[in-house]
Amino acid sequence: MENHDELSPDNLSADSKREPNEDDFNAIAPDIDKPNEDDFDDIAPDIDDELYKKIERELDELLDGDDEMRHWRRTRRGKDDDDARLQRNAYTWTAEGQYSHYIISFVIQRFIKQAQEDMIVLRRESSAEFVFGYQQKTSIIVNGTIVFVYRGRAFVYTVSTEMDALSNTITGNGDIDELVERINYEIKWNNPLRNKHIQLVPSGRSEYECLFKKPPVISFDDLICDPEMKADIFDQTILHFEHIEGNNGIILHGRPGTGKSLCCQAIIAEALKRGYSTCFLTTRVDYSLLNEFLTKFLAPCIVVLEDIDSFGESRRHVLNSSLANFLQFLSGLYENDDKIVFIATTNYIEHLDDAIADRPVRFNRKYKFELPSPREIDQLIDLYFKDEGITAAQKAKCYNKGFTGSHVKELQRTARLLAFKHETSVAQVFDKAVEVVSRNFSTGERKAGFRYDDE
Repeated sequence: MENHDELSPDNLSADSKREPNEDDFNAIAPDIDKPNEDDFDDIAPDIDDELYKKIERELDELLDGDDEMRHWRRTRRGKDDDDARLQRNAYTWTAEGQYSHYIISFVIQRFIKQAQEDMIVLRRESSAEFVFGYQQKTSIIVNGTIVFVYRGRAFVYTVSTEMDALSNTITGNGDIDELVERINYEIKWNNPLRNKHIQLVPSGRSEYECLFKKPPVISFDDLICDPEMKADIFDQTILHFEHIEGNNGIILHGRPGTGKSLCCQAIIAEALKRGYSTCFLTTRVDYSLLNEFLTKFLAPCIVVLEDIDSFGESRRHVLNSSLANFLQFLSGLYENDDKIVFIATTNYIEHLDDAIADRPVRFNRKYKFELPSPREIDQLIDLYFKDEGITAAQKAKCYNKGFTGSHVKELQRTARLLAFKHETSVAQVFDKAVEVVSRNFSTGERKAGFRYDDE
């Protein structure tokens, strides 16, 4: 804490004793109100008691008996000279969306706690729970004030979460550029979303929040599809990230269960392994908020737009009033310097608007996922039935049934269930499992109820 002993009444001569003015107050704690008893009920766990007493004593000495100054400090608003001083000595981080605001608040408060030499929570009007990782959460101040010491200088941090003012402000006595640069770096590169796999989900009106997901464990080597197509998908996503400037987009389309989602998981796993961030969404959001979120916290990143036909449907088929906002969102991201690769999936590419399906730059490649060939069926069975002893003849029973990778995965579950029920090996019940899955997922209808031969 800076030394302000020269302001003590004991150090002033009779001729020089005077009422404190604005400059005296700003020298100690710019832009904060005098704390009252309630303000000090909530103190940071690592508070230095001497610092607490020193700040309280100095504020009391400065404002003792001066009700007019105390009132002025509480009610001052937007004077020209104050604005000029704040431009030099203060910096404010704003956000359009509340979730983005919470991320900024979390990062700044974490930085203060880690970098401070001393700190006091002067005011905590309200707090909120913030999830910052998979099954990890903490409490952050969303309306309050912290005084902290950083590299021998005192600063005041204020956070406000009013609907018309989502802001975090740091004020100091003098140049604060170095501190602001440090915090900006933390917000961009060390925020809790970095190198994570997240899902964006709606959270009231057009807002959203993040769900942290477990990283996928599948690799490109595990991906079973046409080898040339698999290699090109890798080039257009991971290789593009590594060596090509600008954004890119691809569309994965085909029947349900043919491997589109599995391919997305392989891309996500590879991106995370190389230090990139990933996210996916399955519904419409406020695209201006999404733009802020991606550019401020995630880019460079992979963005998966799952079932894009749900919000990119052709205007020839329906009145799609939000499509223009979505297209503007894509165009805006492609025009900035933040590198993003979009991966869109759809079961019905014919339903997509031409501005998505046939528009270079936005989406530069389209990959159709077909039903697996007999060779690929064999590979899928080897993947899901490792060390189970499934013979070539048994694998052949899965040919020409319209099976996809999803069918083979369900075949695995059904075979394990039958093996447990009959106390035998998976190989012994494999043929029966094929019959059950084929019957339940055939194009013909099946009557409701159970059948004894399912056992």
